[in-house]
Amino acid sequence: MTTEDSVAVPRLIQKLNQQTILQVSCGNWHCLALAADGQFFTWGKNSHGQLGLGKEFPSQASPQRVRSLEGIPLAQVVAGGAHSFALSLSGAVFGWGMNNAGQLGLSDEKDRESPCHVKLLRTQKVVYISCGEEHTAVLTKSGGVFTFGAGSCGQLGHDSMNDEVNPRRVLELMGSEVTQIACGRQHTLAFVPSSGLIYAFGCGARGQLGTGHTCNVKCPSPVKGYWAAHSGQLSARADRFKYHIVKQIFSGGDQTFVLCSKYEVKFSFDYHLGVKYW
Repeated sequence: MTTEDSVAVPRLIQKLNQQTILQVSCGNWHCLALAADGQFFTWGKNSHGQLGLGKEFPSQASPQRVRSLEGIPLAQVVAGGAHSFALSLSGAVFGWGMNNAGQLGLSDEKDRESPCHVKLLRTQKVVYISCGEEHTAVLTKSGGVFTFGAGSCGQLGHDSMNDEVNPRRVLELMGSEVTQIACGRQHTLAFVPSSGLIYAFGCGARGQLGTGHTCNVKCPSPVKGYWAAHSGQLSARADRFKYHIVKQIFSGGDQTFVLCSKYEVKFSFDYHLGVKYW
């Protein structure tokens, strides 16, 4: 936009003024934008190749087109701390930028300056990607969750603090069809609508896991709360007026939010017996 260090009030990005922007994603020092016509723009710091423009490009103060992905219809673009991902409409996953902990899922820890196809995910039918500062999570069409990258706080959910350079399925979530994932800086969330439960793992130092504790968690653990299953079924003893139905989960740096609606109490009335049925 400019060469200023900071902008104190919202300002129109002139270079994108003629574009209909569908998605924007921001990392620590870089931004991504996907236009309705398929054009993909990046700008900001490029110290690890996170802009996907190649080795010869320094940091950019205004949006630049990522031409290496032209011709590939994109469904999603995502920025991590200093790494980036793009998901094609066909489910192909491309990653680039910082790879110090394997957060690109390319079987090594070498940075990439241009988008690289994550071939280990090509058979998984990926439908959504979320990035933390140095880790990545992907969601498959069948409800599976794969994570890779930094694991020092347990944010990969593999019952360890190890980094993973290859996409690895979160086994603790197998058997549950996950429909949403969200990564914070060093924590990860997964939502299972059939049970209504939100699972969290990773750094909990600031209470961002919602488990009632401020310790790190290495395996998916339920977020405390009165969450109703999307089937709408509650036990006869449950206080229905306390329950909420999860609509969407969000993670920021060290915080978590849940968009939800009140559980609707449904009943019918038998006029002959004078009895309400829940």
